[in-house]
Amino acid sequence: MIHAVDVREWRDRDVVDTESYKTGVLEAVHVDTTIDEPAVATVRTGLPTRMAAL
Repeated sequence: MIHAVDVREWRDRDVVDTESYKTGVLEAVHVDTTIDEPAVATVRTGLPTRMAAL
């Protein structure tokens, strides 16, 4: 089980791909409260106005 406190601590950490290349910075993790699991994450990319949902 992932606790909400743990998820908040992930914010502003680097996000890397499977080959360890930095793709951005973790903006937020949205949790599906029905199953208490992370569902979607938003990542800040190079430009301040762009975001990608993973």
